[in-house]
Amino acid sequence: MRLARYLIEQSTAEQLHRPRWATQAELANRLGTVPDVLNRTLRNLAKEKLILVKRQQIQILDYKGLAAKAGLET
Repeated sequence: MRLARYLIEQSTAEQLHRPRWATQAELANRLGTVPDVLNRTLRNLAKEKLILVKRQQIQILDYKGLAAKAGLET
C-alpha cells in the first residue's frame, strides 16, 4: 500500500508532521491517486488503529502493523 509506505518513509519518531502546503489533494497527487481514495484509506487505517489523524500530524500507533500494510515487514 503506497500510503502506508509513504507514512513510514516520511515519519520521524512515529509521527508525520504534514506541512501546511500538503493538502490531501497534493498528497493524493504525489501518491498517484485521488483525494477521495486517500481520505478513505486514511480513515480505514485509523479504524484499524494503525494511525491517528490530527489536523497537522499523523501519528503512527502501530508501526509494525503499518509496515505490514506497506509490505515492509521483515
